[in-house]
Amino acid sequence: MLAVIVDDQRDISTVKQRLGTIVSKRRKVENHNGEFWIYCKTDNTLDITLGSLTTGCRGSVRFGTYEEDEFAHLQPLQRLLKKFLRSRGSIVSAEPQLIETCPKTWTLYKPMVLFGANSFGCKLWNEFLSEYGPDFFKYILQDELFAKYTHIAINKPIQNDDVMRRPFSITPVFGDFGPEPNDKIFNEPTKKDFDQAFWCSAVQNGIYQEWAPRFTMFSRGNIKEKKRVLQFGCEKDDFVIDMYAGIGYFALSYLHNGATVFCWELNPWSIEGLKRGLSANGHNLRIFQSQDEFTLDRFNQLRKEGVTAFVFAESNIHAVDRLSVLNNPKIRHINLGLLPSSRDSWSAAKNLAAKSSISTTIHVHENVHIGEIDTFAKQMGVQFGTVEHVEKVKTFAPDIWHIVVDVKAKKNEN
Repeated sequence: MLAVIVDDQRDISTVKQRLGTIVSKRRKVENHNGEFWIYCKTDNTLDITLGSLTTGCRGSVRFGTYEEDEFAHLQPLQRLLKKFLRSRGSIVSAEPQLIETCPKTWTLYKPMVLFGANSFGCKLWNEFLSEYGPDFFKYILQDELFAKYTHIAINKPIQNDDVMRRPFSITPVFGDFGPEPNDKIFNEPTKKDFDQAFWCSAVQNGIYQEWAPRFTMFSRGNIKEKKRVLQFGCEKDDFVIDMYAGIGYFALSYLHNGATVFCWELNPWSIEGLKRGLSANGHNLRIFQSQDEFTLDRFNQLRKEGVTAFVFAESNIHAVDRLSVLNNPKIRHINLGLLPSSRDSWSAAKNLAAKSSISTTIHVHENVHIGEIDTFAKQMGVQFGTVEHVEKVKTFAPDIWHIVVDVKAKKNEN
């Protein structure tokens, strides 16, 4: 079959447009050692001339040929399943059903491939994986589709009633995911536990984040809200309070804006991820355990040393007391990012905003039925001040939205 090969990536769109309908929809453009192959559905050049393709191109254009993939009409993982069975000479009677129920989507978090909750879940897949599982997963990780990825897991929903948002139900299926979770490792991890655990990373909006998927969650769907936070204005001496910091979903964005951030987080694994993310993004931090003293002198000294992230490894019920040592703090934003509800921190947020020397915007996260969003926003206005914006972040369940209500708290006039 015919392929058109260009050596300048900027020419791909132009050449594809000129080729028109003969461009193959089954195969995407591929980069082979700096040359970009555009695959066609024809095996001759009768209706094409190089001259008609190269006019105005920045680089060279030439013809090539390729063997058509008999599995090209299949989805990527379906194709790999077919090739795996062919490579082993295996005859599996349930192959058509396996092909039909093969996962079509997944998420890549270096170095882990994460499949959705219903992936490989039926009886036929259980039987297939009981016989071929390790070999099959090793085979697909060797394909260029998953280049540089070494682990595979299946995701499960986070339990809403778990205040530390731990991924109890994530299922590792290939690769060494470190020590088995238990209460002691969850609640009192040692440095050895951190070192032996399996860690993933992602870069969103240019910000690096890291977490241990067996011990803390990562919400890919928050990327829209993180991007919105990056658009908030912060001045050099502005303070931001993140009452549910996690691994730094929003704190890292506020720090990128130039603010000094005070974080509260209970999960020691999230704190370790936050620590790694802060360091990787070039932010100096100091972690305070519940027994550590926090004074104005200590704060001022750490500020002089360049610390911009103050992390409190304790419940946020202590936030008001902890920050009472600051003189006329300029609290620009307070982030209440716990789902399904941050209700337990509303009172503290209100008290903190009242102590601020400038107007404070409180960002209230909540899971709300689509028919009750306006009502909830009005309630936040009554609770805190003036509603400035309601952001619909993502759907959480049918007709349930993760929303953020931005409320301008009343400025303390005293």
